Amino acid sequence: MPSPTRSRSDAGAAPGAGSSALYPTYSPPVSGDSVVGRAFSLDRLARYLSTPSISFEFHPVSPWPDVSLRRPFVPIGDQPWDEDRLREEFDAAVGRCLGPARRPAVLFSGGLDSTAVLHYTARRCAGAGATPVALVIDMVDDAGVRSSTVALRLLDDLGVDCEVYSLDGEEMEGWARPGPLPWSPTGPRIGGIPHILGRINALAGELGCDVVLTGDGSDELFGAPRFLGTRLVRRPRALLRYLRDAYDAGRWSALGVEALSAVAGLLPRAVSSRLYWACLWPELCEVTPTPALAEGHRRAVESWSANWLREQLANHTAHHRAWYRADAWDACFPIDDDMGNFSSGGVPERAPFLDPAFVRYGLGLDCGGRYHAGLGTEYHRRKGPVVSLYPPSARAALPKVKQLYGKALARHEDARLGGLDRCVELGLVDPDRVPEVRDVAVLGRLQAVEDWIRGAEERGAHAT
Repeated sequence: MPSPTRSRSDAGAAPGAGSSALYPTYSPPVSGDSVVGRAFSLDRLARYLSTPSISFEFHPVSPWPDVSLRRPFVPIGDQPWDEDRLREEFDAAVGRCLGPARRPAVLFSGGLDSTAVLHYTARRCAGAGATPVALVIDMVDDAGVRSSTVALRLLDDLGVDCEVYSLDGEEMEGWARPGPLPWSPTGPRIGGIPHILGRINALAGELGCDVVLTGDGSDELFGAPRFLGTRLVRRPRALLRYLRDAYDAGRWSALGVEALSAVAGLLPRAVSSRLYWACLWPELCEVTPTPALAEGHRRAVESWSANWLREQLANHTAHHRAWYRADAWDACFPIDDDMGNFSSGGVPERAPFLDPAFVRYGLGLDCGGRYHAGLGTEYHRRKGPVVSLYPPSARAALPKVKQLYGKALARHEDARLGGLDRCVELGLVDPDRVPEVRDVAVLGRLQAVEDWIRGAEERGAHAT
């Protein structure tokens, strides 16, 4: 067992139980023990290589021909914000995610989201005789700063009591293909860097942790959506600050689309929805799948993608007249299927920001309240609800900018790729066109489909 990077004091457990009502339901349900002799559909797996599924990171369909997938609809609300209630609801979500855990771990980066989860976990654990553990993937961000530098300093500033363990994310040896990854009959894993998350989960198991909590879902649930100008028009100071932030981020083009969203409110709903989609998701107006997809599957995937696009436009036309409401919904849905279907190893993983009851509560609140004009940095202003989870005395210590790890994550995602032998042999992938793929998200999805097929066949299933 590794020694801690450093040690802090005690913790304990919290009660509660989670719910999967927010996530897709599969009918009839399928388990890993029930796939022996069953056939999975290559036509259905091909949809995992569609542009919508890769861009929005969701399961398009069950790989099993006799299993249907249904997603609940969760509306965007306009209820007023109450910061005390917000903190109570988040604390309850953390409690449900902890359940009966006696030694919880938190995947901790030093960002606003994971720090909030660790802060509430440590507070719930205090005095109960358990020890919370912070797990740090120590990588260098795009600005050249190590995550451990930020994370450890923040723990000092906030006085969070926990043990800290880190894995060196810059050491490539042993990270690439750590062995079989967890498999689920619901379909391929859609998220990135599963091998790194698997190593963190294994470390949690070595340390005796019985649950791993993450900050996943915070940006999607509480990040200020774009086009909020139309919502803030009755708050002139907030509107001016918001437009300044928009200009700083995107110059005149950002202000132009803000103005266009206001004009779109005068257009017919269907026209406005199409204009919104063309402005925000131009890459998804093109339904052509990855060139690596074999010719025999391309037409069906293009047809499915076009139908999916029509469904999204119909949804926005019916439910999201204002563009900021459409953007808030698209940020959160389709929901993170991996959180409902997977853990990265033997230790359960849960995300309080994606707790079903908390998501429904958060989405019921006025989107305009996600932007806090009075905070000191754009990062905080656009994540106002997350900042408000902290006591006022702690807010000065919070990170002022978001660390980004695009280069490091792309390198790790590329390094984990293995062969696509089964995809090629089954006629799902064209080996001559795989070299044309440069996008690491597409490469990762190709590998996820390959890994899923291998896992299904190892369990006695076969392709059809």
